[in-house]
Amino acid sequence: MFRKLFTLLLGAAIAVGIPLATKRIARTTMTQVHRINQ
Repeated sequence: MFRKLFTLLLGAAIAVGIPLATKRIARTTMTQVHRINQ
């Protein structure tokens, strides 16, 4: 029972965390590229 709940929580955290991390990485990359272009 507890393991199933933990797995669900882990899945939710991953589902939310991956887009957030991707967005953050994309933003940092864009700012770095912009800085290099200047």
